Amino acid sequence: MKLKLLLVLFILVFALTACSTNDSDSPPATDTDQENTDPINPGNEDPADDHEEPDDSDDDTMHILPMPSDDDEDAVSIMPVPSDDEEDAVSIMPVDENHESKKGIYTGRIDTRSIEFLSDGEYHVLVLFMDDEERFGNFESMTAMEIFFETNNIGENTVVKMVKAPDPGTPESIGKESSGSFITYIGDDKMEVKVNDNYKLFWIAKELLDTTEADLTINTVIDFSYFTDEYGRNVITGYSVE
Repeated sequence: MKLKLLLVLFILVFALTACSTNDSDSPPATDTDQENTDPINPGNEDPADDHEEPDDSDDDTMHILPMPSDDDEDAVSIMPVPSDDEEDAVSIMPVDENHESKKGIYTGRIDTRSIEFLSDGEYHVLVLFMDDEERFGNFESMTAMEIFFETNNIGENTVVKMVKAPDPGTPESIGKESSGSFITYIGDDKMEVKVNDNYKLFWIAKELLDTTEADLTINTVIDFSYFTDEYGRNVITGYSVE
């Protein structure tokens, strides 16, 4: 029995001795080895090293591209892109250098950019800005003249020249005979006469102005002769009081 106990103790001592020998052969763990055992970053690399901070100075950097030289045949001229307002803008500049003209009577201004013109019994609207009218002469309404105009790219007739008609003279032919009631003088060379309940404007011939005085009174009945000239003016060449 004692022999068995001794044998068991010997086996235990031998086993303990063997375990101690194995532990002494392994080198002690260092701090570096412990750091290398990180399962998330096994290489012990700083994650911040792989991320480059943006350079704020790039935002203020101006990149200047070289301009093409005049000798560069392949250079492309880049025109500015028009805004929405520019695309909708309409040019009203004349597009035809061949002027048309009409003789008639300037009846007056319609608004700041257009006037009314009576020619061949029809009324026409022509483009004439107020500043341009001053350059042409600031004509009064009911002035006989010849107007030169061009048609622009949107179909408007734009005035380019205005020439006042000469004072009306007496033609060789007698013309027409009529009668009516004198209403009033208009300016120095016109009068209004009521003919068959219609109020009509008549110019007074230059020769008649030089030989008569403006002595008619309202509602005076007169017999008169007149003619219509190339400007559309009805010109009285003579009259008598009934």
